[in-house]
Parts: sequence; C-alpha cells; structure tokens
Amino acid sequence: MYWLLTRALPICLLLLLQACGRLGTPEREGELVLGMVAEPVIQFYDGSPAEGYTKEFANMFGAHLGLPVRVQLAANYQELGELVLAGKVHVATYVSATTNNCELVYSVPIGTRPLWVVKLADTPGPKTLEDLHGLVIHTPVGSAAGAALRALAPKIVPHLVEEHTRSEMDLFDDLNQGRIPFLAVDELYMQYAANTYPDLQPAVQIPGQRVFAWALPPNGSEALRQKLDAFITESQIERLPKLRDKYFGYIRRLDAVGALAFIADIEKKLPRYRNHFHQAQQATGIDWRQIAALAYQESRWDPDSVSFTGVRGLMMLTTQTASAIGIKNRSDPAQSVAGGARYLFDLMQRVPPSTPQPDRLWQALAAYNLGMGHLQSGRALAANLNKNPDSWFEMKKVLPLLAQPRFYRPFKMGRARGGEAVILVENVRSYYDILSNIEPPYAPQAVQLALNSEPAKKLRTKRKTKLRAA
Repeated sequence: MYWLLTRALPICLLLLLQACGRLGTPEREGELVLGMVAEPVIQFYDGSPAEGYTKEFANMFGAHLGLPVRVQLAANYQELGELVLAGKVHVATYVSATTNNCELVYSVPIGTRPLWVVKLADTPGPKTLEDLHGLVIHTPVGSAAGAALRALAPKIVPHLVEEHTRSEMDLFDDLNQGRIPFLAVDELYMQYAANTYPDLQPAVQIPGQRVFAWALPPNGSEALRQKLDAFITESQIERLPKLRDKYFGYIRRLDAVGALAFIADIEKKLPRYRNHFHQAQQATGIDWRQIAALAYQESRWDPDSVSFTGVRGLMMLTTQTASAIGIKNRSDPAQSVAGGARYLFDLMQRVPPSTPQPDRLWQALAAYNLGMGHLQSGRALAANLNKNPDSWFEMKKVLPLLAQPRFYRPFKMGRARGGEAVILVENVRSYYDILSNIEPPYAPQAVQLALNSEPAKKLRTKRKTKLRAA
C-alpha cells in the first residue's frame, strides 16, 4: 500500500499542477483570453500589433459575452496550438486542423481560402502537382499550406522548409529577392502581397484550403463553443462582410502593371515631393503616405498634370477649391500638396461625427472626388434605402446609384459619377498599403536625426534594392 501511495502521489501532484495552469471559463476569469499569431495581414492594421480583422471581431464577440478580450500572442502556429491544448487560452485564431492538432475542437468556419505555391515571375517553376516532388518549398511552421503539402505523400513529397521565426510577408520578401525558390501560402496572403511584389505569381494550386476557424481546447467549455458558433453564423450576414471590406476590400484593385509602375515611381518621383508630404502631415495630422497616395491617384505625381475639366497640379485642385484655401499657383508642388491636404482635412471635419475612422477618411476621399454636396446626397440616399450612411461598406454600394435619374432626381445637386469616387477611394487604399510597406512613417520631432542615422541609410539602400528587384 505504501508503495502504491508513493507512486501515485507524484502523478497526482503533476496532474494538479497541470490543472492549476489551465484557465477557467471566461465568466470565471472575467475575460475572454484569445490566442493568436501576429500575422501581418490578418492581425495587423496600420502597423499596430494585435489589432486588425481578428481582434476587432474578437472584441465584438467579447462584447456579446459582456467580457473584455485579452490577447495572448504566440510566436507561430505551432506554439499557438500548444497554448490551446494546454488550456492557456479560451480560443485561438487560426490554428490549422492538421493531424498535429486533431485533439482541438473547432468552431464553424469564418471563411476559407485556397492554397498556392508561389514563385517569382519569369523563372522556371512547377506547373502540376507532380512537379512539386522534391522541390524546396518554404512556409511558416504550422501553416495550412504546409500541412496540405505533407498530405500529398507518399506519391508527391516536396522538400518542405518550415520557418519558425519568419512570417508570410517576410517570406514573400525573401522570394522576391531570390533568397528562397518557392513559397506555400493561402490565397489571401498571395493577393495581399501582389500589391507590394507584383513580380510574384501563383504556380500550382495545392489541394485543400485554409479554414479560418477558431480553435478551442479539448474538454473545454461546450457552452462557449456553442455561443461562438452561433455568433459566427449570425455574423456572416452583416458583421463579417463589413469587416472583410474594411480590412481587405481594396486588395487586388491594382493589376500587376499598375503596381509595378507605382513601385517604380516611388523610387523615381517620390523623393522630389516627400518633404512636401511630410510638411502636409505636420500641418493636418494626416499620414503623409495617405496624402501621397491620393496625389498619385490624382496626378501620378506629375505637377503639370491637367484634366479635361480644368483641375491641375499634383493634387488636381479646381480653381474654386484652390481659391477657397488660398492657393495661388496650382502647378507649384508645395502649394498643391499643402492645399490638397488642407482640403482633405476640411472634408474629414465635415463628414458627420457619427462616422468612425477609417470610414470617415474614406468618405472624405470620396468627397474629394465628388464634392461634399454629392457625398451628402449619397448619405441621404443611403438613409432612404435603409443603409447606414456612416459605413463605407454601405456607401460604396450607394454612391454609384447617383448616376441614375431615379436616384439623383430628389437631390438638388443632381447627377454624380459616384462609381468613379468609389474607384478613387479603393485605389488610394491600395497605394497607401504599398507605401506603408516601403516608406516609414514620418516622426516630425526626430525625422532629421533618423534620416541621417546609419540604420536609416542602410534601410533606404535595402528598399531601393528591393524596388529595383521588383
């Protein structure tokens, strides 16, 4: 008996210690603990860590439960799965359903994406699944694409290199620079990366798909899983489509030719005007890259640009607008950028305060094209159609209707080319995204010191090398 007790006691202590490390229910803990990998597309928005599509949806679910959300970041998908199995998080996004994670419990899917092997354009590469046999293919550890490639065995066995510390976007940069031969990712990342690296192209689609679902620990709260399933299912009608548009709606607005031209112009043209955009940010608080993106959409950074309607300059200002904001020479780059930025800032203030960011900015961009009067007509039309005028997701559907008589007749401003305004906004979002991946933010207090530092010089050299490679 004593022998049995001495053998059983350590086991009981171990089980007790393991149990102590597991979370109780969200209600008992007073918070919903969400595990995630800091994926640069899905979990990041405007460069802020642990923010983005997933975090915003998680906050919505937390509000539904009446609980705050605390994020527990994992280094990679493999570590994320281990956190769930150990009960260190209540839920996690997005652990792939592989043989390594077969014990996990999964919610209903939020969405799915195909899987691809990607290569550098104009280089030899696979054309069929059979061609993948023996190829060196990189992918983040624990990714759905990696699991799908392993599932091709025993007939097709690629040489899979699973990266533990590098994200999808890091690997896209490696692929673009020729440091790795092939990359396996889901289609969302491939489409996102195409704006920054237009010389990359899909080679072979891999059987299977990435399922974007939330993972829960085995023997966890069944009530939590049921609430999550119901919330996701209900959210497919309105919440999730709006979130997808907010974070990913602009992806692939530009074709490869347009993206390549823009990247080339960043190197060739932008240096002449960068200081003007910096000064405009200092005057208005609007990110200089946002102003530069708008200027590129308007004039392709050509200060002598003139449209058939008479607008001109880098920011394509009308005579009336230039006069109203005190601009004497629309063709002068400094005056044009300063005036265009002030005009955009003014439009943002005139969008009703009920409109949150970034929808406020996007509606102001639409008004930059249409005029505030037509935007107000569009907002009124949205309300008449039982759409939310504070939502860009709704307004981008409504504004094109202003070209049709039955929709614009009730408004004194008359007809408007609302479809063109929508295209402008979505293109500016694409240009801003590319600029944000290449150009650093402007910090007025330390900009001169930073620009002259050795790390900054090396970074600029690296960026120029990247652009030439693209």
